[in-house]
Amino acid sequence: MITVKHYVANSLENTISRADVTVDGRHYKAGVEVNRHTEDVHVSNAQLQEYMGAFRSAARAGARGMMCSYNSVLGVPTCLSPMLKKARELWTGKTPWGGYITSDSDSVADATSSHHYTKNGAEASCKAVKDGHDDIDSGNTYFSNLMAGVKEGLCTMQDVDGAIARSMKIRFELGMFDSADDQPLTKLSSKDVGTPAAERLNLLATAQSLVLLKNERKILPLKPGKKIAVVGPHANASRFLLQVDTGKICNGDGTFDCVESPWRAIERLNVGGRTTMQVGCDVIDTAISTKKLEDAAVAAAKAADTVVLAIGIAQCGCMGIQDAYQKPYKNNDKGCATSVVPPYKAWGNCWNHQEVDAGAYIGAEAHDRILIDLPPVQRAFAAKIFALKKPTILLILNGGSVDIGPELAAADGALDAFYPGVRGSGVIANALFGAGPDHNKFGRLPYTMYKAGFVNESSMMEHDLSAAPGRTHKYYTGKPVVPFGFGLSYSSFSLSSTSSSAGRITIATDSSKDTSVTVAVTNGGPVAGDCVVLAYLVPQAMPTQKSSKLLQLLFDFGRVSDVPVGATRKLTFSVSADALKLADLASGDLVSAPGTYELRFDGGSGSGAGVVSLLLTISGPQVVIEPFPKA
Repeated sequence: MITVKHYVANSLENTISRADVTVDGRHYKAGVEVNRHTEDVHVSNAQLQEYMGAFRSAARAGARGMMCSYNSVLGVPTCLSPMLKKARELWTGKTPWGGYITSDSDSVADATSSHHYTKNGAEASCKAVKDGHDDIDSGNTYFSNLMAGVKEGLCTMQDVDGAIARSMKIRFELGMFDSADDQPLTKLSSKDVGTPAAERLNLLATAQSLVLLKNERKILPLKPGKKIAVVGPHANASRFLLQVDTGKICNGDGTFDCVESPWRAIERLNVGGRTTMQVGCDVIDTAISTKKLEDAAVAAAKAADTVVLAIGIAQCGCMGIQDAYQKPYKNNDKGCATSVVPPYKAWGNCWNHQEVDAGAYIGAEAHDRILIDLPPVQRAFAAKIFALKKPTILLILNGGSVDIGPELAAADGALDAFYPGVRGSGVIANALFGAGPDHNKFGRLPYTMYKAGFVNESSMMEHDLSAAPGRTHKYYTGKPVVPFGFGLSYSSFSLSSTSSSAGRITIATDSSKDTSVTVAVTNGGPVAGDCVVLAYLVPQAMPTQKSSKLLQLLFDFGRVSDVPVGATRKLTFSVSADALKLADLASGDLVSAPGTYELRFDGGSGSGAGVVSLLLTISGPQVVIEPFPKA
């Protein structure tokens, strides 16, 4: 049973307004804190559909739970919103919608204490169960106030019973009230954790998530037996390979000694060669980042045939690793501690971020990064490595867009690994050396990599994705460092259309018929591999949506796997009025909008051979496919 969060438009955690700005009539003074508990998201109905799209897809795919977020939307706290309740019912065609809702911690309390939408906990509780159908309060507000609200006549026992029934129904369906012998989860044991099948799936998912950003002169894959220097603050990373609240995974003691670092994995595969490691600097500018440490890394790189420069950002958090602050472990990057080998200075309380530049460059629970540039200490260190003119491959660890423009331009190769997990280093090494069964299964960049100055062009308090200069690949009008959907392969893939319609397709706005478009993907070598094809709708002329700022819409994608050299595999995409629906700018209704469009099927490489383009005409009057939810 899947629960999706945070419903909805919860796009900032905690930030500081960098300048005096006015957004949708609301003024934010420079230096004032804005956070998820106080923010009220005011956007058009059409823009709100942008935020609801992922939840719509999840609900229709069978997700049975949603977590309402801390923020308000259009003046109403999300857990209390009848409009957001109606949206769920529209998506599933059921009243109630067929699942349960839980608050994000005690976000029901925020209706009174932060948003001042209700006068007290009793009113907040009753509006939540009655208007928002928030079934579970993950706090004490219901416990302390709900029955008082019933006694005051703010809601009824029928409202309370409805909330209980919706949450209990899910529990019954999960078998939680069956006898122990009939509950499938009680039959699981430690033997069911880390099974070969689970491990195989983990490794495959990690391999398919890596993004190859650059491969000049085919520097990759590497040949073993060389002198390789692995340098940079993430060269010996273990904790920072994992998502922040993963918890205790090594011996149950909160350490990460069982997690192989990129250096050790590369050393393991560099058979017959010599692999050295020096970190050079910390992730951020701390006392660890000394000239002595930098000189040692530069010397190691100078003596090597090839350099792997491991850079990026990190996470800071307390969940499941509280004891990491109580004693100095022997391994490297504990919790919010530096990623450098001891002795280290911990970054301290992960909720405050007052140390050096941690608050600007390091994200955490309840804290947004306010800068998206590579931390200056890393940029300066990287420049000294590139000055050596050695063949250099970037290895980037990150949990969001980071401007690595100068480093990417100077590097010969680049691999974006994000936070790849417990076995991530082994998968990274396999990819770098072209080893193992999954070494050429690269994915596509899942976000737009903006230039660092983007933070000064687009306020965090602006939730309208289309507001200049725009956000995401759908609206961004600037030139990105790397565009959304980009990604290379060790293979040379070409795309072609099998359509016999001379490159033109016409569908009617009121048609429920699907038109299939088949794209042939051919591997021109030199090795077998995967290719991910992204399907975009690109508006050219929309008579009923003339003021739309939409640049492109990703409406589908597909992957062909393990394509042998010289072989062709086919992907079929459904082109229909429903698949290509857009939000009407005036009403927010999801509509089939007449007009002319380009259908672009993109293999991610940016080359002409990797793209198929067809002309699409959608004819007829505009048709509403799904109305905007109205309470």
